[in-house]
Amino acid sequence: MIKKYSVDKPLAYSWLLFFLGACFLFYKYILQVSPAVMTTDLMRTYSLTGTTLGFLVGFYFYTYMVMQIPSGILLDKYGVRKVTSLAILLCACGVLLFSQTSSFALACIGRLLIGFGAAFATTSYMKIAGTWFPAQYFALLSGFFGTACMAGAGTAEAPLAWLVNQVGWRNTLVFCALLGFILCVLFWFVVKENKSKHTQKITANAQQFRWCDLIDLFRNKSNWPLIIYGGCAFTPVSVFGGLWGVPFIMAAYHLTKTSAASSVSLAFFGFAAGGIIVGWIGKQLTKQWPVITIGAASSLFFLLIILYVPHLPVQLLNGCIFLFGLGASGFLQSYTIAKNINSATLIATVIGVFNMGDPLCGALAEPLIGKILDLHWDGLKVDDVRIFSVHAYQLGLSVLVGYLLVALICCFFIKEKK
Repeated sequence: MIKKYSVDKPLAYSWLLFFLGACFLFYKYILQVSPAVMTTDLMRTYSLTGTTLGFLVGFYFYTYMVMQIPSGILLDKYGVRKVTSLAILLCACGVLLFSQTSSFALACIGRLLIGFGAAFATTSYMKIAGTWFPAQYFALLSGFFGTACMAGAGTAEAPLAWLVNQVGWRNTLVFCALLGFILCVLFWFVVKENKSKHTQKITANAQQFRWCDLIDLFRNKSNWPLIIYGGCAFTPVSVFGGLWGVPFIMAAYHLTKTSAASSVSLAFFGFAAGGIIVGWIGKQLTKQWPVITIGAASSLFFLLIILYVPHLPVQLLNGCIFLFGLGASGFLQSYTIAKNINSATLIATVIGVFNMGDPLCGALAEPLIGKILDLHWDGLKVDDVRIFSVHAYQLGLSVLVGYLLVALICCFFIKEKK
């Protein structure tokens, strides 16, 4: 029989919980980016167009978006252990369903379940950071948040591409489901709730949650530029790396799937490295506005080079992809701004509200890019799979350029506290 973990040193235990929360983020992004290395397999299996592929992948974002606020409320009210364990279990079940079905409708339901469970990853992590660590650590841990996310996304793509080639996309997803079941068991038996007086006070206030508190969060005019900024600044990385970047690089540079996945994964590694850098910088600053603004501007600059400067040497292309992700990591310090301008008693709920922007923008971008690709498809098919031109990809991915421009504009409307 497995015994629950206990430890005599509270700080050591806090870091253990931090590690488990980071593992959930790591796992979430493995699932989010996995379709990028399965595009042709999915299009062939379900006879998909670019638009319908975008909708299939986008189903993840629909429940992910809807559950952002409920995930925060549930975590604030019932704690991390029970809620997060159930969320991971739902992710794993969704992956297993997706891996075994030949029905497009059931595949969509599988993606919905994955998004439902994954919605708790960010709020769980931030809940742990906000209740198990001193307040001055939050900016640093926000940076580590990005490192955990993008380490999962960046590490996953090339190995997943190799695994898909070796054992097929279905068996690859079965392996991913198994990882989820293992993580669920670890969370259930290791995590316990914080019993400190400060946390008990926060939890007691959260358990008295009133809808007017949630309404007040939306009435706070300072939150809206942050919500829009958060979605528009991060979505280009998640969409480019999570679905359309790999086929674009394959078309533009005639690389194999594994090589293209390795190149695209550099955006996630850049974001991961940036998470540590902006976390450290954010801990030194009293305001985070310079970090998020410079980050959005540099991310936009390098994305323009990647999409529209033709025939780059592969090494230079890889460098630009890495710097694109590095710039985007400035977005992470918007979590610190969101925490500082709202009530400390509803940490997970605040993060849930703020985190709505990303899935909303992602849910819109995936099928929109697919529709633009279909509109500019020249009729070429290989093995009954549509092949899109480089020009079509450039037009479709210009949606991401628009997102970053909006994010940059939003920076000038964000007001923050020290």
